[in-house]
Amino acid sequence: MIDSEKLKKLNEEIESIELKRKDKETGETKITQYVDVSKRIEAFRELIPNGTIFTEIVHESDETINNQTIHSIRFKASVYDENDKILAIAHAEEKNNTYINRTSLIENCETSAVGRALGFLGIGIKKGIASSEEMQKVIAEQNKFEIYENMYISEPEAKKIIVSTLAELSRKFGLRKADLEQKINEKLWTSLDKLDVHQLLRLETKLKTVNMQNDEWHDIYNQNLKIKNVVPEDQEVSYKSSHHKFGEIALQKANDNEMLKNDIIDYYLNAGINLAGD
Repeated sequence: MIDSEKLKKLNEEIESIELKRKDKETGETKITQYVDVSKRIEAFRELIPNGTIFTEIVHESDETINNQTIHSIRFKASVYDENDKILAIAHAEEKNNTYINRTSLIENCETSAVGRALGFLGIGIKKGIASSEEMQKVIAEQNKFEIYENMYISEPEAKKIIVSTLAELSRKFGLRKADLEQKINEKLWTSLDKLDVHQLLRLETKLKTVNMQNDEWHDIYNQNLKIKNVVPEDQEVSYKSSHHKFGEIALQKANDNEMLKNDIIDYYLNAGINLAGD
């Protein structure tokens, strides 16, 4: 039998961490408190000193996606009191197709199952059952950018590529950084460094036509007197887009898988990007 008063006191004293994540729709940063699985286990040992936690793999499978084998594993965690009475049971499933699970699939899955079982028992509950480890994985999943079906690069890497492309467009059109920053602030109510990947890609699309006389951002075109070889007005700019660069990375990730490479080339060709000529 669990001492509810002791459990309440433990939950009030248990150490938690703050996790920050940005809402993709509103752009607002949300702060949530979660508890590490290790802290939940410590609390369980204090609550039921002679209790036990038993874990087991209950399912494993492989599936092929885009010629890549994805391994799945499911853990079951059972929590018992000192009399071997089951107090809580939980499951967790993981796949090795994410960066965080490439080397620690079993460990991550087992930890998630234990954390959820202790959460069902009421240990370490703040505003939900998920542990900080699970939330860190969710955040890690959110902070990646898909360059092909189930093929990803990190969001910082994607942003670096797009920012580099924007710098190239700025040089070709003779844009001054201060003018561009001011225009972004006027039109988007934010700053360049705060734009996410998708906003940066939309900005790239916008800058492609800044040299057109009827473009609403045309007033910032060719204002940088230090740049001499500026793309003329109303002439289509020639440059390697961020999406083209993403396609090249996808081809590199395909290694020697010619079938996958052909699929990637077709995928990008349908989007108007010819990778075959690279």
